[in-house]
Amino acid sequence: AVSADLSPSPAILAATKLVRNREAVVADATCTDPKSQKQLQRLEPDEAPLVDAMLAEAAKRLLVRAGVARNGCNGEADASAPSNSKDSSGISGGVLSGVSGGSSDEARGEGADSSIFDETLLTHYTQPYEAAVYATSARLVASRLCVPRDMSAAAAAELRAVLIEIAAEAEAFAWRTSGGLL
Repeated sequence: AVSADLSPSPAILAATKLVRNREAVVADATCTDPKSQKQLQRLEPDEAPLVDAMLAEAAKRLLVRAGVARNGCNGEADASAPSNSKDSSGISGGVLSGVSGGSSDEARGEGADSSIFDETLLTHYTQPYEAAVYATSARLVASRLCVPRDMSAAAAAELRAVLIEIAAEAEAFAWRTSGGLL
């Protein structure tokens, strides 16, 4: 008999870990007195909402990559859509209504903090400065990941890939809209 591997994909594991630890990740990214990796420049505490929104975008993209969520209001799975234009349904409708093969609670991970999926939390950047914060926070979180303390190597690779993708898009937006100043 052939046994099916029912373990979650690395992208789902990364999204679950990110959602469950969102508050701690935001706090670390905006810490004014870091205890470790002091050479990495943290963001300002008032930039926490943008860090939080970037983490929500990362979780959404991880779920899209895993094929358990859809991106966009038309239901197509497309993780490459620009993150600076919020779809009409927001993250709640765009991601969680597209979950296939389970409830939105399952996609979030058992016991996960569901507030990361609230539409009001997802603040996409519209200004060059906001995009620069998105990019900086994505690169910082990618740099701070520790394997195996935080997650498996495969899950960390998925998360880092998404974070670098977000950073590249946000940096391009910041550069383009600031006339090359940011």
